[in-house]
Amino acid sequence: PTFPSSSSLSHAHHFLFIYLNDKNYLLWRTQLVPFLRGQKLLGFVDGSNPCPPLTILVDDHTNPEPNPAATLWQDQDQLLFSLLISSLIEFIIPTVVRLPTFHEVWR
Repeated sequence: PTFPSSSSLSHAHHFLFIYLNDKNYLLWRTQLVPFLRGQKLLGFVDGSNPCPPLTILVDDHTNPEPNPAATLWQDQDQLLFSLLISSLIEFIIPTVVRLPTFHEVWR
């Protein structure tokens, strides 16, 4: 899959004006979903764009090599993860601190 450049996400947190707290989920979601849809990243939200296999076989070698598509996916996921964490009010962050992916935090 083709992902937006990392530069299109690296400053996205500057556009977030509503931070998620225990009373404003719909407003917060309304702010983030159009941005993610416009960046063609909703698959990270709903899980329809899972991480590709971490390794691949090249030229039928028996030793798998790192999959560049998985590396790209992980990089994109972590940028989105950072964006999501930056949109949370402080007292919510401890509830998601151990979750490894954007999709798990969103859920």
